[in-house]
Amino acid sequence: MPMRPDEGPIDRSPITPAESPNRTVPLDTPLSLQVRVDQVDEVVRLFRDNAKQLADLIREGEHKLQMTPMAKDEVSDTAAKGFTMAGEVHIEAVTKYREWLRGIADDLEVSARKYQASDGASAVNLGGTDGG
Repeated sequence: MPMRPDEGPIDRSPITPAESPNRTVPLDTPLSLQVRVDQVDEVVRLFRDNAKQLADLIREGEHKLQMTPMAKDEVSDTAAKGFTMAGEVHIEAVTKYREWLRGIADDLEVSARKYQASDGASAVNLGGTDGG
């Protein structure tokens, strides 16, 4: 049994952690986002604001998640490298999520422009106005 230098044996915890819930989305789940044309600007802003907040967190995390060895020994060096690598993995995941949010905002803007162009052309073809 492990011992603390100043207290004695360390008891093993009788509490087992709760099993984390399954939070995965089945592969065959259709992904969709429905946005009315009059909502596009607000929704794009929302996605871009969230992406910017993530960019700020990423910048901060790139510095705070770097660990230096606490001592000049192999164990400390290995531990520091492991913690730093784990931080880099998390930063990479958040960076990919940020890029995904930006992609959604870009795609929404492109879709809205295409819809508006198509809607305007349809109105003209049906004898209406071009909206202008």
